[in-house]
Amino acid sequence: MFIGTFDTAVEPSGRIVLPLAFRAAALEGITVTRGFDRCAQAFPSPVWQDLARRINALPLFVDAARQARSLLFASAAELTLDASGALLLPRPLLAHAGIASTVVLVGMGAFFELWSPEAWNAASDRLLDSVSRWAGADLPLTLAAI
Repeated sequence: MFIGTFDTAVEPSGRIVLPLAFRAAALEGITVTRGFDRCAQAFPSPVWQDLARRINALPLFVDAARQARSLLFASAAELTLDASGALLLPRPLLAHAGIASTVVLVGMGAFFELWSPEAWNAASDRLLDSVSRWAGADLPLTLAAI
């Protein structure tokens, strides 16, 4: 499981060393793709296979399904950890997320996200603002069901 937030250096080649807390869940390989919020998302192979199966089962004639396919599959890269627990990230994914010399790895349970520090700080601030608006309000049904 991927939990926690970690800052790590990005080598000029695009190589990043995963924190020890993330390595065990990444041993079978990682698929990295564009994220929905100007980040990249990294899925362990079993999670990616399940997600890909569900996306492929969506009807082709539904615009949102085609868009999800394009977003997730067109930029996806299957990666393996090297002996030191590092991944070599593709340049287009780094560019999509605006990642340069430092990346913020954010655990999301079954997967993790890769953010530029500036984008993560802004997203985190928006999240905190949203959570403060929930105080005293009824949560959406989907959250209340958790």
